[in-house]
Amino acid sequence: MAKVISIEWSYSPSDFFREPVEESGDNYVARLENGSVVATLLDSQIENPETARQKIEADLTIIFLGAQLQSDRKYCLTGGTIVTTSPGSRSVAVPASGTRLVATVGDVDTSTSDSSGKVTFDSGVEKEKKKVESSRRAFKLRGDPKLVQLLLSHNAAINAPHDEFKRLYEIRDALSEIFGGKKNACKVLGISETTWSQFGNITNDPKLSQGRHGGKNSEQRRNATDDELKAVRAIAKAMIEAYEDHIDPK
Repeated sequence: MAKVISIEWSYSPSDFFREPVEESGDNYVARLENGSVVATLLDSQIENPETARQKIEADLTIIFLGAQLQSDRKYCLTGGTIVTTSPGSRSVAVPASGTRLVATVGDVDTSTSDSSGKVTFDSGVEKEKKKVESSRRAFKLRGDPKLVQLLLSHNAAINAPHDEFKRLYEIRDALSEIFGGKKNACKVLGISETTWSQFGNITNDPKLSQGRHGGKNSEQRRNATDDELKAVRAIAKAMIEAYEDHIDPK
């Protein structure tokens, strides 16, 4: 048996992906399943596996961030153990501990059945399909630093509910900068100016505790309603997906 180098992580929740996900990157193949990630290096003669570990971990982060656009789930990615297996020997190198956090609330899954009891629609299955597609697309486009930043802002909003609108506003702000202002951003991305303004009106509302101004209007301070939260989150998601469509037309 020739020498084999693999790198192993664990993630939680273990059902973040319901089905195995496999991606091929630069010089490796990674498989995510049941809370574990195993990335096998295709070049067993690589001199610095630690450099490969750092690169693969960055790629894994994008996979999770892409999935978050559909699931809004927190995750924790830990480990990065380098395992070298050769005929008659096995060595393990454990890196300094690290953690990646990212978030969930998520809707309740629903299903419908016909008169015979056969399931005709399962929202959980549909969500999983969209989640995997979203993670794969983000992985494919991981070389675009602007997209990575948009996904990180979305992630930050999930992890810090008290600053949610501030973080989501970073997405609109970044797109405005990328495209030279509101009008061009809306034109290029196919977003209506009404939707663009609705996003700004809610996130900038001085009465909202989650708003960019932290509910400065203390006498009327209140939490955002479910409708306001859903609207802002949906628009932020649509903005990121529109940017993906721009750099990678379907």
